[in-house]
Amino acid sequence: MDRFAAIFSGVIISALGAMFYNLLPLFLGTAQDFRELSDQAVGILSSSFYVGFTLTTSTAYFWIRKFS
Repeated sequence: MDRFAAIFSGVIISALGAMFYNLLPLFLGTAQDFRELSDQAVGILSSSFYVGFTLTTSTAYFWIRKFS
């Protein structure tokens, strides 16, 4: 896990996951139009994304080494 390739691939995967943050307004706008969601529903959808991303990244230190 401490090799350069593992660290570099982890950084790339994390950056790709965080890139969704930049596309979130486009995704939410499309979902709101297509599914006819209210502003409150779109807010809950975006908040759930932020909570999930934050929990995953903040707890990764504890569980990341358990996977091969």
